[in-house]
Amino acid sequence: MSNPWIHNRILDFFNHVTTPSQIVRFVEDDPGNGDGKGIGKATAQRIIERRDSLTFGRFTDRKELDDIKGLGPDKWKDLEYTFGVPAAQAFEKSLFEDQVLLDNWTLLHYDWAVDTQEAFLALIQDETAFRNVVRTLAERALAETAGESAETCAELAAPLLHQYIDAFHNSTQEGALAFALWFYRFSADNWFSFEEMLEHTDRLMTYHATPLWDMEIRFFKGFNNYLFTQLICPPDLPVLVNYPEQTISLWVSGLAD
Repeated sequence: MSNPWIHNRILDFFNHVTTPSQIVRFVEDDPGNGDGKGIGKATAQRIIERRDSLTFGRFTDRKELDDIKGLGPDKWKDLEYTFGVPAAQAFEKSLFEDQVLLDNWTLLHYDWAVDTQEAFLALIQDETAFRNVVRTLAERALAETAGESAETCAELAAPLLHQYIDAFHNSTQEGALAFALWFYRFSADNWFSFEEMLEHTDRLMTYHATPLWDMEIRFFKGFNNYLFTQLICPPDLPVLVNYPEQTISLWVSGLAD
């Protein structure tokens, strides 16, 4: 498995299920891996039995699953397909599928991925480097959503190099609360309840919950988000700092009310 965060999400899922049917229902078949199905009930039962037989009643290493009958390479492809959806993508999809946001909303994210954890940590701890990455992402978003020239995009994104940054971490629920409040500020409770949005932002901030890998939401205070879509939007540009996936995601949203 290429990404440790996928590995951890699979183990976390197996550690929390209580019945084989939960595994059968949740694990999807990878369409790029030929015809077939996900994990069957017999294999799912063996997974739970193996987990319960371990010293602490939980999986801590992928190797503990290696010799389970029925859990071969094809099934691992299915698991990687099911649990390998990046957090930002899953969040965006869930908001529309659950109809928290309707088709009069625009919601986009622009990502900057780093190859190694060491390089990622160096980037996010260097404020100048971090600001430059966010500026580059904003320029990319402005070119795509507003159709501006490269020169104009650079000019419009320049404030990101000096605007105040307010950061909220997922060690408590403050990150989820702050991001939910940002969405709530679009039009108060005319479109969704704060509690409804909080449920989704909390799911995003705890997407990599066991172990609790760090996630931060950083707001560039006062940035004019209207520049992206010319739609209703609050100030402050949200940027998700995703440690396990080693990704920085800039969020663009707008409401055609």
